[in-house]
Amino acid sequence: MPKIREDRKMTKLHQLYQSLPVGMLLCAVGGSLDADSFLLHGHVFAGLQTGNLVLLGAGYSQLSGMQIIKYISALVAFVLGLILTRFYQDLCKAAKAHHFSFSAQMILAEVILLLVVCLLSQSGHDLISIALMSFVGAVQLQTFPKIKGHPFTPLMMMGHMKKTINFMDKGDYPRVIANLLSLISFFIGAIITGLLIQWLNDWALLFAIIMLISIFIVAVNKKAC
Repeated sequence: MPKIREDRKMTKLHQLYQSLPVGMLLCAVGGSLDADSFLLHGHVFAGLQTGNLVLLGAGYSQLSGMQIIKYISALVAFVLGLILTRFYQDLCKAAKAHHFSFSAQMILAEVILLLVVCLLSQSGHDLISIALMSFVGAVQLQTFPKIKGHPFTPLMMMGHMKKTINFMDKGDYPRVIANLLSLISFFIGAIITGLLIQWLNDWALLFAIIMLISIFIVAVNKKAC
């Protein structure tokens, strides 16, 4: 019986991490990361690496050496984040650790890294801040690949736009709504962070941190039930 109860709890947690509300919070975090990195750290995107490639390629001849390094550091940190997160994910699976353990640890890691970014930004360490924010984006992308069993990304919204049109054509309106809410959440996250920058400056990322902590608290409460 205890084993059955534990399995049920883990199933509920798995469903929680793939729920639409969690997906919306993650998209808000994604919008917050990109807004903060672009506005405060030299027009570099934390999550939208395609944007970094375009800006790097199109402006290569006009960019300063430091700006080029910023774009490259974001790209390298993102790739490294994907690799290391996947490696740790495989270790957790091999050790038969519950999905809750892995996801919860990744959320806490994101919170800690973003707090470090807030502290470093006050000292003008743009390069490290950009790398850490891109790393966080990669961790989030690798940790939460699905919502309600379907492919999901909290960072790149073009996919959600395409899915919205496709599902609308098929008459799958629940998924149309889900994708629209993801888009809106990303946009709202960017707007709120843009506004917070005016008052909190380097601490505007507190919005993203609070969103992540909210997910963690709900997951912990769900596990305790």
